[in-house]
Amino acid sequence: MKKVLSWTEKDSRGYTIAKQGPVGGELGGLFHHHFGEDAATPVTTVAGKKYRFKGVSEMSSPAYFKTDMQVSTDGGPFKTFGRMTFEKQLPGSK
Repeated sequence: MKKVLSWTEKDSRGYTIAKQGPVGGELGGLFHHHFGEDAATPVTTVAGKKYRFKGVSEMSSPAYFKTDMQVSTDGGPFKTFGRMTFEKQLPGSK
């Protein structure tokens, strides 16, 4: 059975990035989400340019994850965007 995750990010600057693809997990609680590998991946339009994203997110909890991403602009080749680490900031923490 294939499991698919749909992840939507709404940016305060007015655009939305949709990531969809297979997700899998390990017994230790580490999950991987591979997104953007197929032609059906939604396109994000910003200031008249069309962007496609592909990559993998590695999640160890809902509050901490890393993403390796590539970006294509207007149908051009994918270029590495780099690795981003996200950590939820809890109220009262620095």
